[in-house]
Amino acid sequence: MKFLPFPKSLAGQFVLLLVLALLAVNTVAILVLGSERDRMLRAVRRSAQVDRIVTLVPALNAMDPKLRSDVVRAVSGRRTRLTVDPEPRVVNGPTGPVGDAVAAVLGERLDLPDGVQVRIAVRDHAGNRRPPDWGDFRRRRRRILMDLSIPLNDGTWLNSRQISSLPRLSGPNYTILGLLGLSFVAVLGVGLVFIVRLTKPIAALRDAAVQVGRGRRDVRLAETGPAEIRDVSRAFNEMQSEIARFDEDRARTVAAIGHDLRTPITSLRIRAEMLDEAKLRDPMIRTLDDMAMLADGLLAWGRNEAEVEIPSTVDLAALLKGLCESAEFNADYDGPEALEITARPTALRRAFSNLLENARRYAGGATVTLARSGSDARVTVRDDGPGIPADRLATITEPFRRGEESRSRETGGAGLGLSIVETIVRAHGGRLDIANRQDRSGLIVTVTVPA
Repeated sequence: MKFLPFPKSLAGQFVLLLVLALLAVNTVAILVLGSERDRMLRAVRRSAQVDRIVTLVPALNAMDPKLRSDVVRAVSGRRTRLTVDPEPRVVNGPTGPVGDAVAAVLGERLDLPDGVQVRIAVRDHAGNRRPPDWGDFRRRRRRILMDLSIPLNDGTWLNSRQISSLPRLSGPNYTILGLLGLSFVAVLGVGLVFIVRLTKPIAALRDAAVQVGRGRRDVRLAETGPAEIRDVSRAFNEMQSEIARFDEDRARTVAAIGHDLRTPITSLRIRAEMLDEAKLRDPMIRTLDDMAMLADGLLAWGRNEAEVEIPSTVDLAALLKGLCESAEFNADYDGPEALEITARPTALRRAFSNLLENARRYAGGATVTLARSGSDARVTVRDDGPGIPADRLATITEPFRRGEESRSRETGGAGLGLSIVETIVRAHGGRLDIANRQDRSGLIVTVTVPA
């Protein structure tokens, strides 16, 4: 039999440990209470038996000996049999701790003469004369015989045989069990309420951290709950505000640099075109074109980073179909007519536009496939271009990394297109995978986003 695995969550561990602790405490309490109840019952029974003997012996001494047999017969019961006999039934004195205790009490209360003592024998009903103790009685069900022989004033003996049936364990006390069960439920309920109040803010913090990892800077936590939870939430919100402010400042700076570079680059290009010597003019124009391309890339990247767009329901199939049908891209669409996801539509359009633009530029076109994979939407862009060298696949999404060395406007860009795509996809909680086709006749770009 395999044991159940130890729960990994804080709530599961707390509940398991609390249940085990309550079960252990309640079990010990039931055993202790049951033992104490049996001890009290035995004490009460012995006290009642002693009181009966103490009351009966003086009465027998005071009455006519001829009437004693009738009296003891009348007071005998199912578990106590009394007789008046010439000889004692018990030959020896007290046996065992129970006999010693009862003999001492009877001797004190009956005020027997010196040298005269109560004779007691305690044995099993089956005849075992080993002196038992009360702990021994609890190990198995037993019927105990207690024989008493008490001398009377005329030389006869009052012989008593008492039969006791001791259970192995005490019977169920439903009142005690009910109270313990109620306490169990109450403590467990309070513990569950506490752990829910504790883990709910932690779960909210976990979800918010996931959103932050996806690029969300507008996520904030509710500053409620215990003081420690409020402090953590407040610190998280302040951190988010600082990070958002830093990102905005960085994006604005980059965009401003890209924008401000365009004016002097354009001015220099105009001047370069006025040169008469082609040997000087053409290299300068190509260099300025490369600088203009970098400035445009910086401007596009900065705008993308600074843009804050609220997610909404987007028909991804309609978005991809519209891009493929556009005259700007030479692409074919293969997929369902509709597939709705929650996303930022403008950012998502920019990401797929960059992918289709790369496919058009390097391969002349692409095939776009949309399919649902479990809880995700998977978009695959396949082209028949030259692919990307294997040693550059791992770093191709880094800023200013390109699949080929050219920086001309005809064959390449600044190396920011795939970086922007990956940033947008990760902000949606998705994944971007780039690989060469197995036949090495093109590239496969796979975008997976939660549906």
